Formats: sequence, C-alpha cells, structure tokens
Amino acid sequence: MRITKTIVLSSVFALSGFGLAQETNSVPEKEAGTPAESAAEIDLFSATKAESDVFLRVNGKEITKTEVMQELTPLLVQLQQALTSGIVSEEQASAIVSQARNEIINEMIQKILLTKAVEDEGIQVESSEVDKELEAVKADLPEGETLESILEMQGMTMEDLKKEINLQMAILKLFDKKTEGVTPQKAYEMLVKPGTVTASHILIGFEEDASDEEKAAKKAELEKIRTDIIAEKITFADAAKQYSEDPGSKEEGGEYKDISKDDMVPEFDAAIFSQKIDEVGEIVETSFGYHIIKVSSRTPAEKSFEEMTEEELEEFVVKRKNRVLGEYVSGLLDKAKIEEL
Repeated sequence: MRITKTIVLSSVFALSGFGLAQETNSVPEKEAGTPAESAAEIDLFSATKAESDVFLRVNGKEITKTEVMQELTPLLVQLQQALTSGIVSEEQASAIVSQARNEIINEMIQKILLTKAVEDEGIQVESSEVDKELEAVKADLPEGETLESILEMQGMTMEDLKKEINLQMAILKLFDKKTEGVTPQKAYEMLVKPGTVTASHILIGFEEDASDEEKAAKKAELEKIRTDIIAEKITFADAAKQYSEDPGSKEEGGEYKDISKDDMVPEFDAAIFSQKIDEVGEIVETSFGYHIIKVSSRTPAEKSFEEMTEEELEEFVVKRKNRVLGEYVSGLLDKAKIEEL
C-alpha cells in the first residue's frame, strides 16, 4: 500500500450523509460498553466515562456515543449475521468495526469543521438549488420505493434531508472556491511535467501519542541503519527487508516504481523529487513515522501539455484538487480544539 494521504471527495448525495475520508490524528483508538458487543464482543468506548454520552468535543461542539452507534448499527447487524454464519471471525469483525468507527468519527469531526468554514466564508445555497437536488435524489430511487419511507427507516424527516443537502452543497461550493486556481495547465505543470520517480525507503513508525523520548529512540534506530548502509555494512534493499515497517514495499527492498507527484504524503513527495540519485537521504518525518529514502531513477514526462487528452488532464486536475483539499482540511484539523472526554 502506497504511503498516500488523499482526501476522497464525493459529489453524490447519499441519504446517510456527506462522505469525506481524510486521515486524522484526532480519533482515540477505543472508547465503553455499547450494543457493538452483541456483534463481536467489541468494547468501543471503554476510555470514556460510562455516565456520559458525550465522548468528544470539537471546537465546543459535542459528538456522542449514541450518534456514532446510530451510524454503526447497519454494519453491526450485517457483521452479526456474518459471525453467525462463520463468514468472518470475531477478530476480523473487530477490525472492521474499529476501522468503520474511526471513519465515522473522522467524518463527524470534519463535518463540524467544514460547517464552521462554510459559515466563515459566507457561502449560501439557494432553496431552489436544494429543491433541484432533492428531485435528483428522488429520481435515483429504486422502483417501488419512496423517499418518505426511506427517511422514516433512517429516523429522518424531509426537513432533515433538506438541511443535509443544503450543507453538502455548501461544502461543495467551499471546495470549488478553494480549488478554483487548479487549471489543466497548472495541474500539468505540477504533476506531469516533473515526470516520475523510482525510489526505495525504509520506514520506522511510531504511535501517534508517542512521547518525545520514544520518537527519539525510533529516530536513533533509523540513524543507525542509515549509517550501516552508508558504510556498506548492509545494502539498502536488505536493510529494508529486515527493518522496514511498510508492508507494501518491504519485500521489494523498499522500492516503489513510477511515483508521480502527489502520489505520496507531502514530506515524502518533496524528498523524492529533490534528492540526488543513489543518495541515502537524511531522515524524513511523515505522519507514518521516520523514513530514509534512496532515489534510483527519474523518468521525464512522456507528453507535453499539448499532447495530453482532455480526459488525461481532467484526471490530473482531480488529483491536484484532492491534494489541495486534503491540505486544507488538515489545516482545519491542526487548528481545531479536539477534546476527548
């Protein structure tokens, strides 16, 4: 798996809410007894006070265990059936629920931050725009189903749905505003013109809540590996196979081929496009941990801007917008006051 950190933007309006997946360090690993235990004996909220439903506060806005469980319930029902039939093990179910839980909480955090950003930017959505989108939602419904019946099953009213659509459309307008400078020409200059890179790395990770002392020990461990490689006591590839904690490249000697700009997290991306060929670079810190990187080759861009098709350019425009928005949301998260209760 590549060391990517992208934001997934959906222009599809789902009744379950706005989908925006973005990695964040704000989510606690576990939280105390809930109906999840009926699915896989999973204790999702053990870190919180049992008497309180609120377990997270984002810039003063509260997120409750009940809200998270409402979103998780359909998955828990499916997992219970899968457990009963032996399709998944309790360990697999636990991992699935843990990942889904974190994704749900991340979306809730982002929704709070983006709602405030929409207000701060003064972005407005006309009622006619909402009505038009509502008609599109109705047109996409399966034959024989009504919007009212679906809303009833989800415990929503038509007014709730209109508010949700209004917010989603406002967020999309916010995103358009933040990425209006990403043109096909600029996307080409940023992503295609630099060409591609083949590089290897060795990753030593650390927990997000690691102390300075723990991080320093991890960094020193990687410094020792780097020193041994430079002294030719071990090859870079063998060191990666022996020490790297990146399962996606470990067995390949740490190598990733044909990396384009914005494929990797920003710090890694900057290193591979600036580092000298065959140099064992200085240690680079990313959200994944510490890396040493060796660039083996660079390949120039195959096409000029004029030779690119509209479809190809659009693909790079979307990719660049995703990076811009990912960094924008990361900035909101960095500034946010997130309290675990």
